[in-house]
Parts: sequence; structure tokens; C-alpha cells
Amino acid sequence: MKNLSRILFLSLSFSVASISLHAYSFNADYFEDVTKDVFWPDERPVMTEASAAWGDFTNNGYWDLAICGLDKGVPRTYIYKHNGNQVNPKLERITTHNIVGVAGGDIAWLDYNNDGRLDLLIGGYTGNISGENPVMQLYENRGDGVFVKAVEFPGTYFCSFAIADFNNNGYMDIAVIGERISPSIYSNTGGSYINTGHLDRVAPAGSRDGSIMWLDITNNGLYDLVQIGLKPPDIGIINESFSKIYEQTNSGFIDRGGLSLAGISGEIHAADINADGLMDFSYLGNKEYDYVKEEGAGAVFLNSGSGISFSSYTLPVALYDSSHAWGDLNGDGYMELVMTGNNQFEQPQLNIIHFSTSDYSSSTVSTFTAYGVSKGKVRLTDYDMDGRLDIFLIGSGSIRLLKNKKASPNHSPPRVTDLRSRYYNDKLYLMWNDPVFDPDEETPNDGFYYNYRVGSSSGTEDIVPARYGSPLLGNFLTKVTSSTVSDSDIEAGNVDVSDYRHVRVMNVSGSGYYWAVQTIDASLGHSWATSYGEGWSEQQVFMDETPPTGVPGKPYTDSAFTYDEKLVFKFNQATASDPETGIYGAYVELTEIDPDSIEKIIYEGEISNKLRETVWRDGVGYFEYTGRVNHGYKIRVRARHGYDMSLPTETYRPDLYATEGDPEGLWHPDSPHYTDWSEMSDGVKIIQLLTLDRNLIKEGDNMRINPALRESGRVHIRVFDRFGNLKINLLEERVEQGKEPTVFWNGSDSSKKPLPGGMYFLNIQVPRGEDTQKVILLR
Repeated sequence: MKNLSRILFLSLSFSVASISLHAYSFNADYFEDVTKDVFWPDERPVMTEASAAWGDFTNNGYWDLAICGLDKGVPRTYIYKHNGNQVNPKLERITTHNIVGVAGGDIAWLDYNNDGRLDLLIGGYTGNISGENPVMQLYENRGDGVFVKAVEFPGTYFCSFAIADFNNNGYMDIAVIGERISPSIYSNTGGSYINTGHLDRVAPAGSRDGSIMWLDITNNGLYDLVQIGLKPPDIGIINESFSKIYEQTNSGFIDRGGLSLAGISGEIHAADINADGLMDFSYLGNKEYDYVKEEGAGAVFLNSGSGISFSSYTLPVALYDSSHAWGDLNGDGYMELVMTGNNQFEQPQLNIIHFSTSDYSSSTVSTFTAYGVSKGKVRLTDYDMDGRLDIFLIGSGSIRLLKNKKASPNHSPPRVTDLRSRYYNDKLYLMWNDPVFDPDEETPNDGFYYNYRVGSSSGTEDIVPARYGSPLLGNFLTKVTSSTVSDSDIEAGNVDVSDYRHVRVMNVSGSGYYWAVQTIDASLGHSWATSYGEGWSEQQVFMDETPPTGVPGKPYTDSAFTYDEKLVFKFNQATASDPETGIYGAYVELTEIDPDSIEKIIYEGEISNKLRETVWRDGVGYFEYTGRVNHGYKIRVRARHGYDMSLPTETYRPDLYATEGDPEGLWHPDSPHYTDWSEMSDGVKIIQLLTLDRNLIKEGDNMRINPALRESGRVHIRVFDRFGNLKINLLEERVEQGKEPTVFWNGSDSSKKPLPGGMYFLNIQVPRGEDTQKVILLR
């Protein structure tokens, strides 16, 4: 490798090597400005201090857009919905989102609650003065263009977000740095966030003009953290920069020092830049002296594959007040660097750097002065879904969408076919090998990324959503291989991954998993957020292979009698925990007993086979049923384990047990996946607290009233008129359960005078129960 030095982060410098130029260029005919054609009339804002994020929040397979910034001096947040038309694509601004307008901040899509819809994270200032009234808020996507504020974080501006599932629990976490806050990692615990405190000593509070980024540097399946920025002016010298690299290990984060940067602020991005299977990153930003931006600075850092060690290249051109992005614009299998910002003459321009070889010893810079912006963002997208990456720019008071016309359309990469999963010690191991193929002309052998989804039932992704790994959303952060996975059970030999190159270890638990893997090439053209489509493997199924070791305990209820028609049966789990998943399902048989003591089985079936709605809570099973008054009920249950893929056909024949909705016969009661039945529970009867022999009283009638008690206690029976006035107190005394008296009422009041005709209400109050019934008097 030419002009290259390998150095540790503690002494890393931007000026290690220069990149010579090689003849290759993108000319003016390569792109077409389609801004006016794609954005609906009068919906092209004039944006500065802006940010942008593309994401399919409507789930129609086309990219939508969210932007924020100053529009004619006012902080705004806009969302544009794609019309879903590939021939005549349009982006229309929606007005139903109710998201606060921000500027001088950041914006990002993520599915924070794993409901299959992208939610929106925003940060920035909301006032008319820079830095005034900062916010950081997460808005939940409720569908149909409706967004509702779900989480409020400490407010910040001039901030940077990084989104990743850093603890591998299937939920997206947030790292943030910015003005007025301490750098923070917010861990998603299942739809809610807690500040982990991991960054308390990483960078000073109020860091500004910086960037934060997740990436898996060491390929151990754990995301590391890189961040840069400027310290606040009241700490140390003016424009003193900071940088940090935190390596994540099984024991937590380890401070690996920083970069050697003098007065540097700007933006960092991760990608496998040279397609060697290791995550690299790049920097582009400002050299600042006494608040004066003298010039731009930039470098590429290629991962050596040996610990926290990189080889660095100085970029042949660098802009200030800049932004950059990586993507394969010409379809040759290697990524170009797209940057926008101000040149030395304080004029915005767009540059595309094409690196001609994987060792980055030569490159070509193409410059477009007509398209550049500063104090904004450049983002890559495929807005018309034609398989070519397009360029979106926002800043300098304008937005631009540049259609890629020249690149050959990207073809779908080959599917993964060799997959395996294993569950051990509360962790799900997903394993696969590279697809079998002739070399993809668009991607080198080691250049593939992989998206994946995991659901608790067929076709779902409620455990790990596909958006978790979608490169165009910025989450292509790890390329884990089996030889470097950091996991104690793999290292101890409890889980064998030796035959598989790619391994993901997820800290999740459940009784079954349905999962698939999507192959993504360097052009990123087939990586949109949808869970289905080109590049996806066949859906894989993993079910708990460990049978329960004993039957559940005898079901029980709180009482043999209840006034509540909603019954709750409880039963103890057979064992303390399932060695495979910690969770069992359950199969229930419910018997109803009518007033004549005739028994009939009225329900038999699985009561829970979804992870997030498990029947078990703290080792106790729950079954709820709404019954009928004056009927009794009892149940028996048996524990269920998952589908054992290894069962021989003579032991398990799916065709014998298959039913509509369950073609594999996994949940059929006679399939070999259940324990024996528990004991039958004692019966519980739903009793009617107040029984009347009539609801209509005519002259000379005497209505018979029979209370029924579930326990002894004080009983109060009264009559009220329709205005709530008490008319007569029929009974107020302690009554023993089983010795309830019969009470009569002939329609008179407490003075024994006949009440006028009309509607009255008979009310009974007993310990833990009350009932009111309507009575009509005819005169």
C-alpha cells in the first residue's frame, strides 16, 4: 500500500499521506437537477442551519424526507411524503405531524418501539435567536402522517445524534452531544429511555460543532463510539478541540484516547470504505482559529483489522462549513465520497471524490460549483427507486435534488442460503455465510452488508426490526465475523459458530423466532427499509428445543365465587426457567358448568405464542376469560415448548396436526410439544349479586329480592328515584354467606306511602361488590 502509515489513535494525524489523482470524473451530464419537478410547487423552503434524513415512514417502499432548519429566519421542521409513483415521483409536504420547528440541530429516523413504523428524533433551538429554547424530542409515528411526542430529552442545539442498538437487545439506542448538555447514551429498554452515564467523562458538557458516531471497529459485535468537537469557550482556550474513541467490550466501554486534532470541528461518518469487511470512517470539517474558519480539513481512516488501529489518508480537497456522505454513485462496487461546503473563496461547491483502487493510492476529484451548499447536509438517496444513488443537498438557503442519470442500474445482490440459529444463555445467535455466487460486478467479495429482521411470529419484526441494519438510514455499523465475535459462550465452546462467517448475538428472549437476512451491496440500492423484497433470504424458523421438565401447578383463583364476569385463573410454571428461553407457552382447556351442573368444554387452545404478550409474569401463568352469570368455570393447563426441528418424521408428522392458520401443526394439542395436563382447578362461579323476581311492580304486587354473597359481611339494600333521592332503606345488617334473607318491596317509601309511578333504582352494597337494577312502578 503506497504512502500509508499505520498508527494508533493516541497519535493519529491528518497529514500522514496525500492521495494522488487518477483520471476519472463525474461530468455535468451525470446528474440532473430535478428539485422543481419532484417537490410540489411552493413547497421548496429556503433553509439554513439545516439537517435532513431520508426514511420510508409510510412503509410503501419509497423514500420519504424529513428536514429541519431556518426557513426565512424561522425554525421549521418539514416532512415530505413520497407519492409512491416511480414514473412521476413527487414529494408532498404533510401538515398533520405537529412536530416543533427546530434549527441548528440534527434529525434522524428510527423505529424506537419496534412497531414497524419509523419514528422521528429532532434536536435544535426553537427560538428566533440562535440557541434560544433548545429541545430534543422523539415523535412516535402513529400512521397516516400523524406524529405524537413520545419522549422529551434535555434540550440541546448544534448537536449530533448517533443511532444504534449498542447493547444488542433489539431496540434502537441514542448517543448525543451538543450545546447545554452532557454527552449521553440513552439506552432503549423497550420503548422508553434511560441515560446510561457511559459518557459522563468522555467530553465536556456543552460541546459544540461536533459529531458522534457508532461503528464496530474491532468486529466483535459490540459498537464502539467515536466523537469530535469543540469545547465550550469557557473551558480552556478558545476553540480547543476534543476527540474520543471508546471501545466497547463485554466489560463495558474502555477509553482508547483520541485523535490529534487542533481546532477541528465537523462531521464524521462510518462505512466499509475499501470493501475489505472492516468498518472505516472519515472526517470532514473546519480548522478554526479564534472563531475564524480559515480552511477545511478532512481525512479517511482505514481499519487495519488489528485492534484500535487505522491507516489515515488526507483528502485531496476539503471544504469548511461542510457535510459529506459515502455511496457507490457509478456502480463499480466501491464507494465515492460526496462532500459539500465552502471553498477557500467562501463559495459553496459540491465535490465527488472517486477512489480508483481499494488501497486508495489514487483518486479523482469532480467539482460542481452550481450545486454546492454550506451550513447544511448532503444525503444520498434513491428517490425514484431506479437502482441509482441520487444526491440531496440542503443549506445556504436552498435545497437540491440531483438525479443520477449515468450509472448502470444496480442489480439485486444474491440471496443468503446457508443460515443457522441457536439459543443459549438468554442470547439468540444468528449465523450465515456469504451467498454462493460468481463475483458480483457491483460489489467485491468482502463488500457486502447485511440487513436482518427477527420476529416472534411469521412475517413480523417486533424483536429486531429490519430498519436496524439499513445502510441508507446510517446503521450499517458492523460486519461481524465468527472469528472475532466477543461472546463468552462462543469462547467457552458452548455455542459453535465455526462453520459460519457472519454471526449476530442478540440479548433477547422468547419461545420462538422467525428471521431472515438481506444481502446489500456497496451501491446500497436495495437497502430500503422494507422487510421484504429483493435480496432477502428465505424466512428461517427457530423454536425452543428444550421441553418443559414438569407439568404446571394446579390452576387457582382468588375465590370460589365472584361478582366479576371477567375471570382470572393463575398457575405456577413447571420449573424455575426454561434453559433455552426462560419462557414457556401454555395450552388451556376451559370447562363451563351451567346452572343445572352440566359440564361442557367451551375452549381449548394456545393462550400465548407471542413474546411481547407472554402468559407468564414472574413465573406465574395467567388466563383470563369473560364468563356468564350463574355459571361456573374450571381449567387445566399444560406447558408448551417450541417446534423441535430435529424430531424425526415418525415422531412428529406435521400433516397429522396441521390446521388452518397452523400449517406446521406446531400448536396442535396432540403434537409432541406439551407436558401432561395439570390438575383440574377448583371451580369458580360467577354469581349474580342481586336477583329480582320481577322488574315491573303493579298495584298489589310484592317484589321478591334475593341477594347472593361471596363472603359474609354487612349488606345494604336501598331504593332511589331517578334523581338520586333515597326513598326507602330495605336492609342494613350483617348477613352470613349461605344464609342470605329474602327481602320484599311493594313500591312504598319509608313512611309506607305508595310511591308515584315511574322509574326507580334498587341498589345493593356488600363487601367487595355493588349492583344496581332498574325497577318500574305502574300506578
